[in-house]
Amino acid sequence: MVFKELEIQGFKSFPDKVKIRFDAGVTGVVGPNGSGKSNLSDAVRWVLGETSSRQLRAAGKMEDVIFGGTRKRSPMGFAQVRLTLDNADHTFDVDADEVTIGRKYYRSGDSEYTINGQVCRLRDVYELLLDTGLGRCRMCVAAPADYKDDPSRPVRVATKFVNIAKSYYASIGRDIDIIKLNGSIELAPILGLSDVIVDIVETGTTLRENGLRVVTEFMPISARFIANKASYQFKHNEMDAMLEALRKTLQEETK
Repeated sequence: MVFKELEIQGFKSFPDKVKIRFDAGVTGVVGPNGSGKSNLSDAVRWVLGETSSRQLRAAGKMEDVIFGGTRKRSPMGFAQVRLTLDNADHTFDVDADEVTIGRKYYRSGDSEYTINGQVCRLRDVYELLLDTGLGRCRMCVAAPADYKDDPSRPVRVATKFVNIAKSYYASIGRDIDIIKLNGSIELAPILGLSDVIVDIVETGTTLRENGLRVVTEFMPISARFIANKASYQFKHNEMDAMLEALRKTLQEETK
């Protein structure tokens, strides 16, 4: 998962439009206390679908993420963030080499989400990100009301989110036969295609309409990054090497 560009306008301490490019290598953000460094990570979290103002270190209302003005600068009427991600390897199910997720919020309470410039729902953003491990996650296993697990055979699972389903069942040591469906997967158990489904559940209305119930909710609501150990170690080693090179350079310059 590679960030390419972050564009911010009217969000917290950024009244003017700011674009930050993430080139190859490590990008560092340096500045004194109170300069707005943490607001950059808040902007990323916000554009990926965070709906809790508290998680964004705001006073209590989503309106508080909009630039509030200073003695010399009037308040902004909206906050807008766009995050562009590299999609050259088509990690996202979008026919483009880049994916730009946008969010705009007005003081009136109106809001807008976009994917590559097309207006969409917040749910569409969640669904785009979920199978990548990036974004707001609330995943459930659901099954017919009379379903009983049979430990003697693999569970037949229908889902849009293959990687997340595999990871969950591996974590509980359960074998599965998985089928990826892009349509109304609630019909899979009814048609005998699967025993259970793994999907996003919001109100549960669609499940009830199809005679299904939630068996397990295994990913709580959160807008976050999910980093695996291997990628963390790789970046950690890169940073150690960079710091060592800087130390040597400084030592040579002070001789």
